Amino acid sequence: GNGLKFTQERESEAAWLGARGPLGSERSIAYLPTGMCVASGCLAAVLQKLYPKHIIHLALHHGMHEMLALPMSLLIAFRFQGAYERWWSSRMKVSDLVGRCVAIAEYVAHNIPQKLEG
Repeated sequence: GNGLKFTQERESEAAWLGARGPLGSERSIAYLPTGMCVASGCLAAVLQKLYPKHIIHLALHHGMHEMLALPMSLLIAFRFQGAYERWWSSRMKVSDLVGRCVAIAEYVAHNIPQKLEG
């Protein structure tokens, strides 16, 4: 009843605020770029609301997006590479663990004396 709900709430809180969660305090977050993106979005929304006829003058040229695409794609590629390396390392450790478990099972099965019939 009540204890299960409380446990689920703590697990949910740990998932969101824990060391690996998206809102965890130990995660590395680029606060300056994130803040600048949020602030520029808010500024654009306010200017669109206050000056709807003049907002076209604030639009960026498409070349700006093209110029930023390469560095952003490289940053994303490096981030994915790091994630892939962590996954591969974990996969190899699990594979090693399974191999050792199979070896132990084979050793035990081979060295346990069979019951003599007779």
